[in-house]
Amino acid sequence: MKGLTIAIVLLFVVGGGLFLFGKKTADTPAPQAQEQVQEQPAADVAATEAPTPDTTATETPAGDAPSAAATTESTTTEEAPAETTPADASVPAAAVVAPEAPATETPATETPATEAPAGTDAQPADQAEEKKADQSLLASPDALKIDVAKIMEDRVLGNPDAPVTIHEYASMTCPHCAHFSSEVLPSVKKSLIDTGKAKLVFHEFPLDKFALKAAMMVRCAPVDKFFDLLEVVFRNQERWIKAEDPVASLAQLGTLAGMDEDSINACVNNAELETALLGKMQEAQNKYELKSTPSFVFNNGAETFSGAQGVEKFEEVVNKLSH
Repeated sequence: MKGLTIAIVLLFVVGGGLFLFGKKTADTPAPQAQEQVQEQPAADVAATEAPTPDTTATETPAGDAPSAAATTESTTTEEAPAETTPADASVPAAAVVAPEAPATETPATETPATEAPAGTDAQPADQAEEKKADQSLLASPDALKIDVAKIMEDRVLGNPDAPVTIHEYASMTCPHCAHFSSEVLPSVKKSLIDTGKAKLVFHEFPLDKFALKAAMMVRCAPVDKFFDLLEVVFRNQERWIKAEDPVASLAQLGTLAGMDEDSINACVNNAELETALLGKMQEAQNKYELKSTPSFVFNNGAETFSGAQGVEKFEEVVNKLSH
């Protein structure tokens, strides 16, 4: 009986032990399964290398969804530099600097090139022009041949010993002066000058710059051609005044008196001759109070009148002064 009791107790002990062992064994997988369920999103990542889940998660899976995402991310990561590289390659730092370097060097090269002529050539160019002008107009051989004092001597039409002197003051751009030269002077010459009763002394009284140029040119004509050229200039007054270049047109008339282009240019640009003519004009204006052209002064102021008078007026004054 006692042995039976012991056997039953042993049976219970063994059975209890087996029960406890079986329960413990059954309880152990349950937590692992739960752990696997809870970590399922990371199961594939942590399945291989639990200690380094992040490293194996990117590298180990090849066909899983995370692996595809990782591949996509990897591709994206690789494409980003690829897109950046062409962008940088299209406008590289060297390419930006390269244009700037020539751009800086080009102005630097051009600036001296521009400034050097401006600073070196411009000044000498002006000086050369002035020097050339001085040489061609005032210091040229033709200009040096001009004897202004001789040129400014009286130009007399008629007998120098005639008892009456008619001083004519005229501007070569004055229409009334041209009228007198063409229409009245021939009759005065025939009636009074050719007969020895009077002589005519011509004086320039230029009222504008072209009249001055014409006066200077005619003054330089040979003495025996002076009144012939004067008549030609007055007869062609309207034509040369209206020419595009009046001075050039005057020069063409000057050749009729045997003047060449160089001597004409030297005369019409001679500063000393210009001053002399204007000085004589001012002197006469002050002395005789001349206000218009043509003006006529007889015997140094014994009689004076202005305007395009007829031959009768001249005969009247000359006859009066002859008695």
